[in-house]
Amino acid sequence: MLDSRWKKIKINISIVLLFGIVTALMTVTFIKLGTIVLNSDGSFHFSRLEELYDNFRSGNMTFIASHTFNNTGVGTFLFYPSILLYPWVILRLVFSPVTAFYVWYGLMLFITMCIAYYSMWLFDKDRIRAVLFGMLYAVFPYHVHLGVVHTVVGEFLAYTFIPLFFVGLYYCLTNIEKWYLLGIGWVLILYSHIISAYITILCAVIISAIYMFIDPSSIKKVVINLSKNIVLVILLSSFILVPFITDFINAGINSPNSSAFGFLDTLQNIFGISLTNTADSNKSIGILALFTTMTGWYFVRGNEAKEKVVYGLGVFFLLCTSTVMPWQLFNNTVVGKILGVIQFPYRLNTYVGFFLMVT
Repeated sequence: MLDSRWKKIKINISIVLLFGIVTALMTVTFIKLGTIVLNSDGSFHFSRLEELYDNFRSGNMTFIASHTFNNTGVGTFLFYPSILLYPWVILRLVFSPVTAFYVWYGLMLFITMCIAYYSMWLFDKDRIRAVLFGMLYAVFPYHVHLGVVHTVVGEFLAYTFIPLFFVGLYYCLTNIEKWYLLGIGWVLILYSHIISAYITILCAVIISAIYMFIDPSSIKKVVINLSKNIVLVILLSSFILVPFITDFINAGINSPNSSAFGFLDTLQNIFGISLTNTADSNKSIGILALFTTMTGWYFVRGNEAKEKVVYGLGVFFLLCTSTVMPWQLFNNTVVGKILGVIQFPYRLNTYVGFFLMVT
């Protein structure tokens, strides 16, 4: 028994070291480069970081931007979670701004691999598949785009915890232990990016409803598991949710483009961009995901139902990122108001990457 346990520990240590090596290889070049090309999103998030850094050094909490954003007192910090940026803040105490960012980026890349590996291991108990998924999910073009191309820090952080959320949802639906992974995964996503938390909630509601419709006998256990997760979420995230509800939603503040969808592209163009395997575009899913889209049906046809569902969801989300989905029909409608929070359908590439890399 002890020998078997020690063997598993050594295997896991070896896998963690592998992830560490891959992460180092992917980040050392950026660190040596010593530059960052910032756009509007990058400037916004770096300003957030510098505000947190300045206040952290002086021992103050951050509620408004009194140092950055041209000293205008922007209240972004009241509604934009910052808790997971503090590792970056601590690194900023040691390194230059550019180096601190890339070290933090590498750290999050490493954590993404580990969480993805653990989640796949829980899903399928196949260690080789879990290792491959951990690396492929972490280097998915859209993830790289979020991290170092467009520096969309909130969404980049949320991407890390998507596998934990969905394996938790799987456990809730199948009434297996570890139901709490759903709540923990969602809270970590909420700590990262509120819109991503909203999208994952929509996914959980829709998938759970379909599952209970197909299998009515599961309704009781699913409702119980989801209810336990709601309690867990309230306990872990009320300090974010309560101010957001009372001071943002109740104040009638609307996000831009809240009932219309922008930056859509045809499926043909998305395929063309993906063939270049570039991370420069937020529309690219890369060659591997494109290959999986085209051939995945063949490999899952004789597998368990869960594998077919995963592949189907990946293809569905890919179609949703394109004009195949008639998003314009939802503009200025009730459905549009519900889905309009997404703003840009290319954000669904996070879920394209997750489900197709699982396949």
